[in-house]
Amino acid sequence: MTDAATVAPVVGTTGGDPAQQEYLVIMTGKFVDNAFLPPGEPAPSGSVLVITFDATTHIVNDFGITSTAPDTSAVGQMYSATT
Repeated sequence: MTDAATVAPVVGTTGGDPAQQEYLVIMTGKFVDNAFLPPGEPAPSGSVLVITFDATTHIVNDFGITSTAPDTSAVGQMYSATT
């Protein structure tokens, strides 16, 4: 768990409330975001999905899809879960 200000650069945004606690989840696989695309625009896609969840409500605050793993060094301890 981290705060919104610390995790913002990891998901490609700026700002964030340092008082808001969030969970950061990073998954690898094949991801495509088909929602809300302007006509003729390609869907964002990549092999890395980055999501932040509000620590209290568990509502998704932000997400991003990329082809490279983000730098999480500012976040602190990360834990790995595999299947």
